[in-house]
Amino acid sequence: MGHYEANALLVETTHYVFDVTGFDDYNGIPSSQQKKVTERYWRDGEQLKATVTVEDPMFLRKPASYTMRYLPAPKGYKLKAFDCDPEAARLSVQFIPPRYK
Repeated sequence: MGHYEANALLVETTHYVFDVTGFDDYNGIPSSQQKKVTERYWRDGEQLKATVTVEDPMFLRKPASYTMRYLPAPKGYKLKAFDCDPEAARLSVQFIPPRYK
């Protein structure tokens, strides 16, 4: 669910399933149904900034946060097509124990 606070968009995501692949799919730290992710987006001049905070008391001793910044694309920049293979994206689901699906 998202809402605005001052000049920032806050998005809180809950209701995750147990995931052995990790809280961001590449670090190897599993996540649980207790995971909560809070995203905060705001403009800083021409930049878009985002802070992501992950809480999961089952696997993390304390919340983990990181901040990203996005710069505007140069004039005339064209986005390239990106194909997503839905079957390849689902591969990690096969490792989730049935009781968590």
